[in-house]
Amino acid sequence: MNEPDFITTSDRGQSPIKSAVGLYQFSPAAIAHPTTEKDLVESVRYAHRNGLRISAIGALHSAVPLPATQGLCVVLDRYKKALKVAGPLVTVESG
Repeated sequence: MNEPDFITTSDRGQSPIKSAVGLYQFSPAAIAHPTTEKDLVESVRYAHRNGLRISAIGALHSAVPLPATQGLCVVLDRYKKALKVAGPLVTVESG
């Protein structure tokens, strides 16, 4: 089965993930960079099909390796659209 383009694995040229301050690095089985809700759903399906645990990460500024995983690492850096603007209140995606 062909995997989505937004998911990379070690056999598709994936590099280890390093923390922003260089305190740790880890090599998950796969990394997803979803841009849509559909991509997020497909990420969960991919993890389920492959028996992987999921860890969502942001900018990796934490000094402790809480986001480190050997499963599927979902990086939300590309999931960042503005969803709603109501005066001074803005609702955005998590990236």
